[in-house]
Amino acid sequence: MSQTNFPQNGNFIMNSSREIFIYEDCGKWVMLTNYYTNKRSIFSTTVFQQLWKNRNYNCITNPENLTELNNTMRFASRLIVK
Repeated sequence: MSQTNFPQNGNFIMNSSREIFIYEDCGKWVMLTNYYTNKRSIFSTTVFQQLWKNRNYNCITNPENLTELNNTMRFASRLIVK
């Protein structure tokens, strides 16, 4: 995938609802593990790539850094999912 800042295994990503996930690429599947609850969500790789392309998720470097979370949330709040 040639998109900038696309997550690698073990990266933290956040959706527009401020939920933080750990990204795992499993070949044809992508598994997102909730950082706080350990609940897992599984998507096909093509579905996740489309979600990423539509900017439904954003990479973050440190889930404990509140400043980064606030800046990312401001960015995510400008996005409208159609």
